[in-house]
Amino acid sequence: MSKSYKHMNYFAKNEQKKMSNMATSKTSLFSPILKILDSLWVTPDVLSLLWMISIILAWLSIWYNLLLAFILLILHIIFDWLDGSLARYKNIDSNAWAFVDIVVDQSWLVILCLALIYHNISDPFFIATYVSTYIIMIIFLIYSNQLDRPIPFVVRTKYVAFGLLLVLYYSSIYWNIGYDILFKVFSIYQIWVIIYLFFTIRWSLK
Repeated sequence: MSKSYKHMNYFAKNEQKKMSNMATSKTSLFSPILKILDSLWVTPDVLSLLWMISIILAWLSIWYNLLLAFILLILHIIFDWLDGSLARYKNIDSNAWAFVDIVVDQSWLVILCLALIYHNISDPFFIATYVSTYIIMIIFLIYSNQLDRPIPFVVRTKYVAFGLLLVLYYSSIYWNIGYDILFKVFSIYQIWVIIYLFFTIRWSLK
């Protein structure tokens, strides 16, 4: 595994050290909050439970209140940040915590894509293709990093997709054709990364 980031991850080679430094900075930034949580005997398990509840509620609220779903997703992200930071603060971070963090990071993308499909933002086929190729790409990235063969550079398009949904909600503009094109482009790019990683992994195994 890359020496720049000591636990299981899906970061590209150019991100490894940056993300490791960011994790350290985040723990330092949240240290006053983490100290309070620690004094209250709050554990990373409790925060993990809260982000699990928030993501489930976000999924349920998609069909009734999109704004509430956004708020719950934001809470989900906050709990996720605090979860990992508290684990590092207590010096109990591990591959087990890293695995949970990765699952959390991808779960909100699935929620987002369900919202896009439900609100008829884009063609369901293109959204399904996008989210499927994204998850497969993440799995391949993790495995290639475990083999210490990280990809030099990668673009994780979920942040662009999330930003587009926010713009859509607050502007009430439905650019269906534009979204279809974007999801096609994202999917093609992710398929290319998957193919690259497939052969990287294949030739790394004996």
